[in-house]
Amino acid sequence: MADKENPTSEQSKPETTQRGSGKLSRLLTNWIDRKVDLIFHLRGGSTVEGTLLYYTRYEYVVDPGDQKPAILIHKHAVDYVERKKA
Repeated sequence: MADKENPTSEQSKPETTQRGSGKLSRLLTNWIDRKVDLIFHLRGGSTVEGTLLYYTRYEYVVDPGDQKPAILIHKHAVDYVERKKA
């Protein structure tokens, strides 16, 4: 428990998290609207390339293209996401 003289970052964490998730939501929505090609780097070392169709609090739905079915990726399995270079 933090005392009054030595506050920890835990006190400001909810506000920072809300701002961060708001920025991420805007970015993801922009990528969906513009149909941006993305690369999802998974924690297991593999990658999934495709366009983001939809996202929820806990998962992404990605269209890999080439008439393959959409892929559901749990967010906890993703290390990071980057835009595919043209």
